[in-house]
Amino acid sequence: MPGDDEKVRERAYALWEQAGRPEGRSLQFWFEAIREQEDAAAASLPSQHVVEEGVLDADPESLAFRPEAKPASD
Repeated sequence: MPGDDEKVRERAYALWEQAGRPEGRSLQFWFEAIREQEDAAAASLPSQHVVEEGVLDADPESLAFRPEAKPASD
């Protein structure tokens, strides 16, 4: 998206300043700013997604498919 690089640049610069302006670590701050931006985008996604007949939790620590219970046939 237009403007994303500018946002990343500004955030990377702020991180660099907060760290005391260390030399030789520009990529570290650039990638940290990108990660923060991606995390913010991911946080705006719904927490659950319907998948066929079950639910897939979006929580990365408990990604598990849980089929819904079906009524017993007579």
